[in-house]
Amino acid sequence: MSHNDDNEVELIDILRVLTRRWKFILAGVFISTLCGVGVSQLLSKQYQFSSVVQIGRAPGGSQSDQTAQLYESPETVIAKLGDVYIPLSRQAVNENDIEVPEVNIKHPKNSDLVQLFTKAEASQKKLVELLHGHIVDLLNEDHAHRKERFVLALEANIARAKLRLQELQDPLEKSLREKRSQAAIKHEESLILRLMGEMEIYNQQLGMISARKERLQKRVRVLRDALRLAVENRTEVAENSGRESRAITLVMLDHQIDQDRIQLAEIENALLFDLDKERKTLEQKKATNLREQDKHKNRIDELKNSYLKEEADNQRQQKSQKQTIEELQGRLSLNEDTRTVSLAVRSTSLVSPSPIMVIALFFVCGGFATIFVAFLLDYIKRNPLKEA
Repeated sequence: MSHNDDNEVELIDILRVLTRRWKFILAGVFISTLCGVGVSQLLSKQYQFSSVVQIGRAPGGSQSDQTAQLYESPETVIAKLGDVYIPLSRQAVNENDIEVPEVNIKHPKNSDLVQLFTKAEASQKKLVELLHGHIVDLLNEDHAHRKERFVLALEANIARAKLRLQELQDPLEKSLREKRSQAAIKHEESLILRLMGEMEIYNQQLGMISARKERLQKRVRVLRDALRLAVENRTEVAENSGRESRAITLVMLDHQIDQDRIQLAEIENALLFDLDKERKTLEQKKATNLREQDKHKNRIDELKNSYLKEEADNQRQQKSQKQTIEELQGRLSLNEDTRTVSLAVRSTSLVSPSPIMVIALFFVCGGFATIFVAFLLDYIKRNPLKEA
């Protein structure tokens, strides 16, 4: 092999080294490949075992909610699995002093699924099934208690709604409402009849006042006529009678005239004041009576409308309670248990490095290492170490 002062290496020199050391290189590659075969046999062949759990659904919490809601959010389930259920399950499985593999958790986005992943050898399938099954059983047990609470709450609401419906449909209650309304109406009608009776009395009293007024007016006319005749007689007596008889007659006539005038004044006063006052008082009583009658008639209308409204409200409440019962019973059918979609399903391919990959890696690395050693030995041979 030729060497220049600047230690340049030509391609022909590399080919000469490879040609001269091919047996050494081939032996190194063969040995490294055998080492790769051995290592690949020593490495455990691990697969990924996966289990899928679908979170159960419970009826909606509010009466207007017709959809089912998850027993727990996936985030809560993952937290419980990681902090409680998986450690408890690994501890339970580890009672037989068996090395228990790790369990990883995953939640597919926008789904109600939770996935469990475990890397283990194919021979550990039963162990993984036992581990995953124990975890799922703990989750199912927790959700079973939640389901029971949901169902009990719904059944209690249904029972209350049915009891309320029975109260609304009770014929005795309806009869009592009707009797109360009729009794109140009859009471108002009796008050109206009493007021109408009083009105008749007022009308009779007004008639009596009118008749009395006519009699007094007639009496006034009579008294005025008598007074006029008495005045005329007095004038005649004063002119024609004798002295002695005239005095006595005039005294009698004056007395009669005074009596007639007093009586006339009393009657006219009664006509102008007393009868008018009595009439106004009776008219006021009549007006008050009519207002009271209208008031009680309006009260009767209110009672009738109130009864009709109460019956309509009762019917609406019955309809509402029936709908509530149907909705609550429908919610019970929305209940879905937490279930295992798949348990400890083994992957089709290895998750640990495959034997072929390990052998190929040792083959390539061994080849490069052997070629490097070959060039190193050739270099040492051409440049022996000089003694100091």
